[in-house]
Amino acid sequence: LFRSMPIFVYHGSGLTAISNAISKIKATFPPEAISEINGKNSSIDQAIMNVSTPGLFAEKRLLILENYTEK
Repeated sequence: LFRSMPIFVYHGSGLTAISNAISKIKATFPPEAISEINGKNSSIDQAIMNVSTPGLFAEKRLLILENYTEK
């Protein structure tokens, strides 16, 4: 299902540093290739469905999952 892709995990109380790191990564992707999913608004099942759906226009995709407590 998943091809070889880098995975970055940011965790901790340094929210400014995390936000800056994410912004730098986002700058390398076209807007249509970025999906941001927040656990406050979407279940983990919805996030997995989004991750599993291939992108239509972009060869590379950036998926940002935030605020998920599930492991």
